[in-house]
Parts: sequence; C-alpha cells; structure tokens
Amino acid sequence: MHNWSDEAHYRKTRTRAQWTWEFMRRNHTYRQDYASFDETRKAVPRKGFVYFIQKKEHDFFDQGRALCATWGQRDWIANPAREEAPAFVPPPFEPTDEDLGAYFDDGLQDGEFVTLTFDLRHPVPPQLERAAKVLMRRRKQRGVVVLKPKRWTPSRWRLYLQILDAEEAGLTRAEMKTKIGHYWRLYKDDKRAVSNRLSDNLEHAYELREYPLSLLL
Repeated sequence: MHNWSDEAHYRKTRTRAQWTWEFMRRNHTYRQDYASFDETRKAVPRKGFVYFIQKKEHDFFDQGRALCATWGQRDWIANPAREEAPAFVPPPFEPTDEDLGAYFDDGLQDGEFVTLTFDLRHPVPPQLERAAKVLMRRRKQRGVVVLKPKRWTPSRWRLYLQILDAEEAGLTRAEMKTKIGHYWRLYKDDKRAVSNRLSDNLEHAYELREYPLSLLL
C-alpha cells in the first residue's frame, strides 16, 4: 500500500469505483483470495496469454468466476497491487450466457446469488414487486447474512485510507495521534477528543474495508 506519510496521495480526487477499489484492495480476505487464484493460475500451462485448459485445470476458470461474483468484478479478480480500479459490476447485473452457465453449473445458484427471469413484453413494476418477494423469501430460507454497512462521511474517506495504511505499516494509535496531520493539529488542545475521534475513524475505516462494494450501491 501507499506510504501513510505522503498526504498528497490521499488528497487525490477519485471516482466512486476508485474509492471502492482503494478499500477493497486493503481487504485482507480479498488479498488472500487473489493470492489463491494467482497460485492456481500459475499452475495452468500456457503460451503467452493463451491458456491450455485441460479437464483437471477447470478449477482455474471456476475459481475465477466465483471470485469475480463475490467481489463484483467483470473480468479476472484484480491484483491488489494495481493502482487502476478494475471494472465493477455491482448488483443487480445482467449475466451473459457464460455467466449463467457458471451460476447454474458451478453451484453459485445454491449460495448467496439468485438469477431471475423477467418478461419485457409485460409491465416491469409488477414483476419487480414479485421479484422482491422471491428474493426476500430466498434470503430467509438460505440464512444469508445481510450486509448493512454505513456509508459514513465521504469527506473522510481519504483519512480512513491513510490510517488503514498507517496501521498496516505498524503505527500504534498513540503514534497516529502525533504523526498524522489531521490528529496532531488537534492533539495539543484536546487529547481525549482526538483519541475518541481516532477510534471512531478506525471503526468506520474497518467497515468500509470489509464491505467496499457498499460504496457502489
């Protein structure tokens, strides 16, 4: 990740997709998923960019499709080291024929994802109303965990990224209060208030890192 002390980097203007990517690539589960996929990919024979997929290597594509669905990405799961945001497909999205094959053949349909069919020859609002009931019923039956992250304050997203990077670099909370500009300018006047603010900011930062796709909804 970036050097936490380079405040100029955190002042950059970002699109909503770029904000999503910044929090997503700091997510530890995402990094583990990418490392696992990358390890699988390296084991698949290829020449240049062409992969020679044999029956035993089908896991490569299955794993790639499943991870893209989990992290809302269109193509391969992106390397967390890259700066450019990948193409996101936040729900709801229209699956391609290949996507449908992956959902039905690879078991994703049995988990947290549902594919519904609408008839565009008929009025859409009633179909959406019925679809909502189907989705709510399916979610209840499956016992799916509902993600309800708070959006928090966009003006502080830059600060959230900075303190996440500082923590990953090994800084303690006490060090953050005296070394990160947003805090040390207030620290000498009200140490307790700064401590409370840092704790709140870290809590918010953790939640956005845990649920980065919430920034696209």
